[in-house]
Amino acid sequence: MSAWFGKIRQDLANIIPAIDYFELQLQEAKLECGLKGNVERHSRDMPGIVEYRFNQLQELEAILEYLNIEMRKIRKLSRLKVFFVLRIAIPFVLIMPA
Repeated sequence: MSAWFGKIRQDLANIIPAIDYFELQLQEAKLECGLKGNVERHSRDMPGIVEYRFNQLQELEAILEYLNIEMRKIRKLSRLKVFFVLRIAIPFVLIMPA
């Protein structure tokens, strides 16, 4: 399994290479799933393929959850900034004569 989750946690700039990697893996998986030929060999290989692709899915879900957490933090900070700006600005507006 690749270590994209750790790389993205260290530096968000690694998102683009991770997307490129997983898009390439998607193309590879589409070719893997085209089962033609020897059925016995494919039935033997299928559990390993499923496990490998499932692990990739779990890594993608972990990356998505991490990015959602980071987005919530940024939203919370921006809301707090707006709140404090309004909290400071509104009393001055109320005090100023028209």
